[in-house]
Amino acid sequence: MDALIDLFASAQEVLFENVFQPLAFAWGLASRLEDVYAATGWLLIGVLQIAVMLAVIGPLQRWRPVESVTDRFAVRTDVFYTLIHRLGLFRLCLFFSVDPLMDLLMAHLRSAGFGTFHLECELLAAPCTTPMEMVVGFARGTPFAKTHDAME
Repeated sequence: MDALIDLFASAQEVLFENVFQPLAFAWGLASRLEDVYAATGWLLIGVLQIAVMLAVIGPLQRWRPVESVTDRFAVRTDVFYTLIHRLGLFRLCLFFSVDPLMDLLMAHLRSAGFGTFHLECELLAAPCTTPMEMVVGFARGTPFAKTHDAME
């Protein structure tokens, strides 16, 4: 198993360093290299999922179809949307469109004096150490009281 993990990590590293890192620098996204590296991993996972679908599920569907194919155009549309989803193209569009807007909005809010939102600190009256304590406190109706600064 370690060999597969090492193979995946080295493939992610090579793809990132040779393709996506130069693109990030060229597009002025050097400050987002961590996100680009994570996206490279998700792209590889999507490629692996598509490979499994083509190598295993496709032949099984041809061998024993659950239902007969009556509309080839609908199948092509389904394949197209599967590729968009598995390769992360929708997430990529959100990354380039919504993420910068949210960063800009958060920067303006911080400049206006609003602090960063901390769920575990701002929603619960008492600090919690585990996610389960946070859920239990929320379920008990713990009032929304203390802020992060007040708890320190």
